[in-house]
Amino acid sequence: MGTLAGAQQGELGNWALRYVNGVFERGGSPERLARGIAAGMLGVFFPLRFVRFLAAFLAAVFFRGNKVAALIVPAVAVLFDLQFIARFEIELAQYFWMTGSPDWHAALAGFNASDFLWTWLHPAASFHNQLAALVALRGSTLAVLSAVALGSGLMAGAVTYPFALIALSFFYDAKYRAQQFLDWKLKRPAESFSLPAVSPRLDGLAVDALRLLYGGSKERFFECASVQLLIDGGQAYPQMLHAINGARRTLVLETYILRDDLFGRKFSEALQSAARRGVKTRMIIDGVGSMGLPDAYKEKLVESGVQLRVFHPLSSFWRGGFGWVQRRDHRKIIVADLDVSLIGGLNIADEYAAVRDGGGGWRDTHIRIDGRDQALVFSGLFEETWQRSEPIVAEHPAHKNTASNSYQLPPESNEDWMQDKEDVSQRACFTSDRLLLRIVHNRELANRMRIKVAYLRAIRAARCYILIENAFFIPDRDVLNALYAAVKRGVKVAVVVAMKHDIRVAAMAARALYDELLSHEVRLFEYPISMIHSKVAAIDDCWSIVSSYNLNHRSLLHDLEVGAVFFDERFTQALRDQILRDISKCNELTKELHRSRPWNVALMESVCYQFRYWM
Repeated sequence: MGTLAGAQQGELGNWALRYVNGVFERGGSPERLARGIAAGMLGVFFPLRFVRFLAAFLAAVFFRGNKVAALIVPAVAVLFDLQFIARFEIELAQYFWMTGSPDWHAALAGFNASDFLWTWLHPAASFHNQLAALVALRGSTLAVLSAVALGSGLMAGAVTYPFALIALSFFYDAKYRAQQFLDWKLKRPAESFSLPAVSPRLDGLAVDALRLLYGGSKERFFECASVQLLIDGGQAYPQMLHAINGARRTLVLETYILRDDLFGRKFSEALQSAARRGVKTRMIIDGVGSMGLPDAYKEKLVESGVQLRVFHPLSSFWRGGFGWVQRRDHRKIIVADLDVSLIGGLNIADEYAAVRDGGGGWRDTHIRIDGRDQALVFSGLFEETWQRSEPIVAEHPAHKNTASNSYQLPPESNEDWMQDKEDVSQRACFTSDRLLLRIVHNRELANRMRIKVAYLRAIRAARCYILIENAFFIPDRDVLNALYAAVKRGVKVAVVVAMKHDIRVAAMAARALYDELLSHEVRLFEYPISMIHSKVAAIDDCWSIVSSYNLNHRSLLHDLEVGAVFFDERFTQALRDQILRDISKCNELTKELHRSRPWNVALMESVCYQFRYWM
C-alpha cells in the first residue's frame, strides 16, 4: 500500500513539473510571464484567500500577463504564513485612517481569524466563514482595507516585475543555448517564404462583392486617371521635382520634415523658381519635424514669393500646452495645378535620397496620382491644415542676418541633376491607368479612426496573405487581434520592420511586441540595409495601401495622416512583389533568437512599451 501511495505521489509530482514546464513553454514571452507573476504578487496582498485568486486573475487580464502564472503565485503563497501581510495592512490602515474601537477590533480580529482558519478540506465552510467576517466589517473599514491592499499589491507587483523578467530572461537564454536552438548567423529567408496562389476573383466573387468585402462601401472608391508606384527617393524625388518644375498655376506642398541639406536646397530652389514665374506656391512644414530649419532658409522661400506656414510651432506652446505639442502634421502631399498629386512616406531630406545621388538610401514608398478629383481632395486637406497653421513673415531686408550668405545652392542645379532623369515615368516601379482608388485620411479631432478602420476591414476579410511594411510597427490591440485571427484562418501574415532605426525608443517599444507576434505565428522580417520608412500593405492581390500612416498610437491618436487605398489587382501585385523583394533582403526574426536577448534589453523594451501612446 505504501509503495502504491509513493508511486501515486511520484506521478503527481511529475505531472506538476510537466504542467509548470508547459506554462513556461506555452506561456508566451518572458515579459508576459513576468507580468503574470507580478499580477500574482498583487493578489497575494489581498487579505481573503478567494479574493487573492480573483485579484490575481483580474490583474493578469488588465496587464496582459500570463493568467496561469498569476494564479500559481497565490497558490504557492498558501504554503506560507501570510499573517504578517495582513497585520501590516491593518496597522497601516489604522494609523492613517481609522480610530480604534472595541467593536471594530473584534470585527477585524474575526476577519483575520477567518483567513487563518481557512482549510482546503472544507472550502465551502471556509468560504462561508470568510464571507460572514467580511459582512461584519463596516463599509468604510472595508473600503480603507481594500485601498491599502490594492496600493500595497501594486507596489509589490512593480518591484517583482523587473526581478522576474531578469530571472526569466536568464532562464530562456540558458535553455535555448543548452538545447542548441540558437543560430547566431543571420539568415536570408528568401527561399523559405512564399505566398499561396491567389485567384483574382477569390472563389468567383464579383468585383463589386470584393470591393464591399475588403473596402466597405463601394461608393467610396473612384477611378484615377493614372498612378505610378515610386520606390525610394531615387524614383520619388525626380517625380516630385518634376511636378514642382512643371506647375503653371497653383502648387501646394505639405511635409513633416524639411532640412537645409543637399536635397532640401534642391526643393527650395524649385519652389522659389515656381513662385518667381507666377505660380501661387504655398507650403506647410511641421513645427517639430522641421524644427531645426534655419531662418535663412525660410526667409529665402518667403522673399521669393512662397507662402510658408508652420503647423503647431513650439514657440506657440502656451496656446495649447502639451496637447499642442502632441498633435503633429505627418502628411506628405504635393499637388500641382490641381492635376498631379504625390503622397506617401518620403520627407524632404538627404537620408531619403538614393545613395547614388548622395543620399542615405532609406527604404520608402511614394505614389504619383494623375487626376483632378483626387487633387481636389488632397488640396482640401491641405487647405484645412493651412487654416490652422501659423504664417512665416519675411524679415525686412535691412535687418537680414549676414549669416544668410552662407546659404548656397550646390554647384549643380535642378536642371543639371534631372538631365539623366528626363523620362522619369520610365523609372517608376509600376505605372497604370484607370485604377480604383480611395483616399483615407484623419483630421485633428474628427475621423481619427478612419485609416485604422480601413486596415481592419481588409485584414478581417483576408483569405490568402497579408504583407505589411511599416517603420514604427506598434499596433493597438484591435489590429493585433485581427492579425492573430487571420493566422488562425490560414492566412499567411508577414511584417517587414526596421532593424536600423532613427528613433531608438520607438524601436525598443515595437520590439516588446515581437515575442507575442511570433508566438501567434506572425512572421517578422528585419530590413538590415538601411532604415525602412515605408508605410504600405498588400492583401490578397486586391487591396493595398500607400500612406504616411504608421501602425502605432501616434498616427492613430495624434498625427495628421493621409493615404491611398487601391482596389486593383495589378497595383496590389506590383506592391506585393516589391515587398517580397524587400523580404528577400531581410533577416527573419525567430522566437528563439528574440527571447535570448540580454535581460537589460528586454527590460528596457518593456519600459519603452509603456510609453507607446506617445510614440
